[in-house]
Order: sequence, then structure tokens, then C-alpha cells
Amino acid sequence: MIRNATEPIRILIADDQVVMREGLKKVLEPHDDMIIIGEATVAQEVLGKAQDFQPDIILLDLLWFQDESAGIAALEQLKQAMPQTKVVAITAYDDLIEKARRAGAEAALPKGFTVEELVSVIRSVHRLPAFPAAPTENEHPSDLLSERELEVLALLVEGLSDREIGEKLYLAESTVKKHVSNIRDKLGAVNRTHAVSIALQKGFVQR
Repeated sequence: MIRNATEPIRILIADDQVVMREGLKKVLEPHDDMIIIGEATVAQEVLGKAQDFQPDIILLDLLWFQDESAGIAALEQLKQAMPQTKVVAITAYDDLIEKARRAGAEAALPKGFTVEELVSVIRSVHRLPAFPAAPTENEHPSDLLSERELEVLALLVEGLSDREIGEKLYLAESTVKKHVSNIRDKLGAVNRTHAVSIALQKGFVQR
């Protein structure tokens, strides 16, 4: 489906908690470039609702009624049936964030994010290409990131912490933090998970 670039970002909220759904609607509705077009209240209906509403982005909770596998299963179904639909995973559990990234989520946010972070992630993810693409001749990783930043980025993809990356590369943790900050700035990412998602989309690194 071809959409006009000036149309608002169509968002489907998928969460089992009504408080969370209402909260997301409340903070996003004032933004003219976004529109909430539907909700999913159980994990099993996420794919069906996505097919019905055809959202640009799904805000997907990963823990459904205390089932840690439900959100990842819904994400995998979405990416198999509707690979062009972008997903921002939301959870309070770091291990689920890593699983969501590996299952194909374009970004992941730990609960506790600010409104500004959420809005920025939605807009950034919306600008990503619908399908991962290899770098073009005019967009080579080394043109954007330094050799050291690419090394750090590769370890970010593996899910290593700043301390673990420092141990691998014989760098101080503060130096690693600076490299991660630079990577985020250069990629236009709001957090490290988003930076990894963008890098994978661009083909800068491989899983």
C-alpha cells in the first residue's frame, strides 16, 4: 500500500494492560504526525489486528499475562506475515529486549522511557526502510563510523555491556561509553538497542 509521506504515522498499540494502552494514547495523541488506529488486548490477536488496520508501527508489549514467550511469538508471526510492518517492542525485562531484537523488532524500549524518547523512537523507526538493505556505494560503514566504533558496534550486536566490551577491546568503560554515544549520534539513535537496529537495517553489521 502506497502512503503519502505527509500522512500521520499509523500506530497500533498491543498491550494487555488497559492502563498502559490508555497512557500511550494520552501521550501520543497530541502529536499531529501520529494517529492511533487500533489496539490489541491479547497477544493472539496482534497479527489479525495488524492485518485489519495495516499500521505503520506497532507498539508491542512483550510480557502478556505473565507469559514471557507470548510477545516474542507474536513478533515472529508479524515479521513472517507482514515484514514491512515495523515494531517497537516495550518491556521491563532486558533479556526480552534482546530476544525481541533477534526476532526482528526495529527498536526496543525499556519501560520507564520518557515521552520524548518514545516519540523520537517512533519517528526514527518510521524513517527506516521497510526491508533491511545493504549499504550502497555512497553509504559505506567506514564513511560514517570509525574503525573502533565499528568494533564497538559489532559487540553491541552481540549484546555485550559496556564493561564487557571494554574487556574485549582493552578499553576503559568510560571510553566505551563515549564510543557508544558517538555511534548513537551518528546513526540518529535514541538508545543502544535502536542503534543496533539501525545498523542491522543498513547492513553495517551482521548477526
